[in-house]
Parts: sequence; structure tokens; C-alpha cells
Amino acid sequence: MYKVYNREFQIIDTKEKAYVLGLFYADGNIGSNDIQVRITLKEEDSNLLYDIAKYFPFFYFHSRPKALELGCYKRELQEDFISNGCYPRKSYENRDNLRIPYLSKELIPHFIRGYFDGDGGCTLSLKENTGKKTQKRVYIYSVSLNLLNDIKEVLFNEDIKSCISMTDKSTVEKATINVYKLTINTSSYKNFNAFLYKDASLFMERKKILFDKIIKETNFFIAKDTPNCKFCNSTRVVCDGWNYYKGKRQNYLCRDCGRHFSAPLNSDIQSEEDELLED
Repeated sequence: MYKVYNREFQIIDTKEKAYVLGLFYADGNIGSNDIQVRITLKEEDSNLLYDIAKYFPFFYFHSRPKALELGCYKRELQEDFISNGCYPRKSYENRDNLRIPYLSKELIPHFIRGYFDGDGGCTLSLKENTGKKTQKRVYIYSVSLNLLNDIKEVLFNEDIKSCISMTDKSTVEKATINVYKLTINTSSYKNFNAFLYKDASLFMERKKILFDKIIKETNFFIAKDTPNCKFCNSTRVVCDGWNYYKGKRQNYLCRDCGRHFSAPLNSDIQSEEDELLED
């Protein structure tokens, strides 16, 4: 049974509110010409919306083809989301205004987890029956460079290393918008996992299961002819994904010093074309 909205999101003072705000920052729809506040997730993630409604029973459900919508048509809720930085048209004209909202320090991880569940993800690809890994990545996408820089700073203060790159372009309302990607350094996976899920009451189960699996998998696929580390000259260097946007470059991770760098495919790492991915 639905309840009346009583300005619960006017002040973000619980971990559940912080999580929902982060999720709506990423995937929510805040009406600009009406009073709708809604979010739609794939059917496989619908349990998360039911969990949210247990904490906030003023939301309604609406079935979509292979998806579920959670929403509320209350002007007060729309106003409260906007006052906490979750703007309408946030993928276009308000993308530069997206920043981490003013929250207490203990609530920020829950906000970031919500954003991660909306616009982040994990990739784990294995070569069957070989025990060798071809790729494992943990990342967050956004059209807002300002927001990703805010997140990167928070993570850095928690000893979680990451890097930001422009990975693609998207067309929004006939305008070309840059899409950015914050990638968590492999050496920081465990810290980031602990940061996200400590005391978590709301989370997307599918992503948590995959992230936990990534933490347990320790083998890397070591490519042939990998260069020595640009920083410490170690030979214990492994491939760590691709950077297609910058000319199909290969990213590398040094297993001794834990730092990243990249180079054009099949290039001489000592040439002028190599790129350091970290300071």
C-alpha cells in the first residue's frame, strides 16, 4: 500500500537515502516540464526496486517490457531531488552541474554505490580451461567530468587509485556529448569493494556478485612481448585492458610498483608515443 510522500528526501541523512539519490543521479528521470521522478531497470535487477520501495513506500511500480519502473508524481519529491543536485536534463544542459552533493562523510560511499549501480560496472572474461584471464575491469561512466573528478578525489583519499579517460561520444538532443570513464586501478579493487559495500543495505545484487568474483580471481593473462615497466623497469608487467578511444592503445599494469602506463599496440615502449596513465 502506497504512502504519502512526507519530504523524506529534503534532507539526506540515511544511507538508504544517499544510495537512492546516487542511483537517480545515474539512471533517474527528473521531469523538467512535469512532476515525475522515476527510474527504470531491467527485469533482472527489479529486486533492487522492490527493496527501495520497502524503505520508501511512496513510490509506485509500473511494468515495462522486460523492465520495471519505480516512480512518484509528487512535486515536493521533484523539488527535493533537484535541491540535492539531481537535476532534470542532466545528460545535456545540466551535466556540468552534477557534483557529489553535500553529504556527511559516512554517507558518501552509499551515494557512490548508487551511482555505480546505475552507471558503473564490472567486466570479467576468462579463457575457459586455461586459468588465464583476458580482462577484468571495474569502472564508472558519466557525461559529467566534474562528477567523476569529485568521485576520483573521494576515492584517492580512501587509498583507492583510479584514472579518468574520455571513451566515447554520445548524441543528446542533436548535440555531441563526451562520455568519460573512471577506471579503478587493479591494485585498488579490494579497497574499492570494501568502500562500496561496507554497511550496505541497498545494492544491485548482480554487480556485487560479479565484483566479489573479480576479487577472488587473481590470475592475469600475461601477454607476449610485454614491455618493461616505464616507472621501475620491472619485467613483471601485464596487460590491463585496451584504450580504443586513443588509437587502440594497450594499457599495462606493473605488478611490482602497481602503476599503469599505455603504449600503441606492438610499439617500442621507449618511443615518444608511450603514455603514462598515473602521476
